[in-house]
Amino acid sequence: ESTGSEQNPPKKMKVGDPACPPGHELYPEYQHFYNPNNHTGKGIDENGPKGRLIDGKGEAAKIRKTLKAEIAELKADEEFVSREPGLAVILVGSDPASKVYIGQKTKACAEVGIKGIQIDMPPTTTVDELMAKIDALNADDAIDGILLQL
Repeated sequence: ESTGSEQNPPKKMKVGDPACPPGHELYPEYQHFYNPNNHTGKGIDENGPKGRLIDGKGEAAKIRKTLKAEIAELKADEEFVSREPGLAVILVGSDPASKVYIGQKTKACAEVGIKGIQIDMPPTTTVDELMAKIDALNADDAIDGILLQL
């Protein structure tokens, strides 16, 4: 089965082509241009930029650990009134993916010492009803942030 790409192979670009911006060079293996004067050179070899594989879960765990320590320090600070920071999470509707996302945010709050409050609103919620809920949360001293998921 033909994909049509055989008829229109990718155009080979080279420095000097009209597509090459002035002052830029081409990475031959990657077929894209870069400005060598605005590049740090980190992660670059003669074939172009190199990606770096990261452990997303591991990095997230490090960030959560740091946040947990910083939040504990804030809670102990008398100027912060020794209270738990609060995040209100508003979900309008019942989209399953949104429910999972909101659940993850609420769980992450608990892990680092933030009071997470989940507020479920029906899909029939009007703009006025939503704005009234946001206004009420803004007036609540226990809430430091609001995440809205539509």
